[in-house]
Amino acid sequence: MNRCGHKVTCRSTALLMKVIEMLQHVREMQSGQADEGTMWKFSLHVRKSTINHPDAGEGLFLDGQAVPGTVITLFPGSVYLPPDVSHLGDLSHSDPHISLLMMSRLDRCVISASSYDGMISTPHGSFHHPFAYGHRVNHPPAGVVPNLVPFSYEAAARFPDHLLDLVPNKYFRPPGFLYSTPSKMRSLVFVAARHVTNEELFIDYRLHPDVSHPDWYTPVNEEENRRLWTD
Repeated sequence: MNRCGHKVTCRSTALLMKVIEMLQHVREMQSGQADEGTMWKFSLHVRKSTINHPDAGEGLFLDGQAVPGTVITLFPGSVYLPPDVSHLGDLSHSDPHISLLMMSRLDRCVISASSYDGMISTPHGSFHHPFAYGHRVNHPPAGVVPNLVPFSYEAAARFPDHLLDLVPNKYFRPPGFLYSTPSKMRSLVFVAARHVTNEELFIDYRLHPDVSHPDWYTPVNEEENRRLWTD
C-alpha cells in the first residue's frame, strides 16, 4: 500500500468540537451569514506547488494564519470499512496515482478521495466545500518538516444531525452488524502542527518502508514509519 497505509490516531472530544465548529462555519458561509476568512483567519487554495520536482504539480496553500492545533482541512471521499478494503485493490492497481489519494486509519478503515470532485450535496443544494482539501496536500520535499499532522475522528452519536451532510465522506457500503458503531461517520482531519502563515501545506505520507517509492518521496522519519507499519 502507499498513502493508503498512513496510520493515524485520535478520538479527542476537543478535536471533534473543533470539527463541529468548522462545519458550523461552513453552514453559515453557505447561508451567506459568514465569509470564508471571518472566523478561521485563513482560507485554502490549490496552486502550483513550491516543490522543485517535475512531478510536483499542484499543492494546497493556506492564506492567512493558523495556530498549532487548528483544524485546517478535512480528508474527503469514500470510507471503506475493513471488510470492503479489498475492493480498492483493482482501483489502485489500475492507476498508481489513485493509491496516493487514499489514507488509512488505525482501525483499518481506508478513505479514498479518487472520485471526490470537490462538491457536496446538501438539502440546501450542491456547493464547493471550502475545507475538504486533505487529498490535495503534498508530502514535503527532503529536509522540510510537515506543518500538518493527521488525526482520525468520529462523527459520533452526539454529532449534530444538521451538520452531518457537511462531512465530506460517505460509506462505500453502510456498516454491517460486525462493524456497526455508534459513530455516524468515520473520517480524517489534518491539524496544524505549528504556527502556519501564508504557506504551502505538507503532510507526512508515511509510505510503507518495504515497497518501492516514487523518486520524489523522501521519508520524514524512516524509523517511525517502520514502527508504525509493524504495529
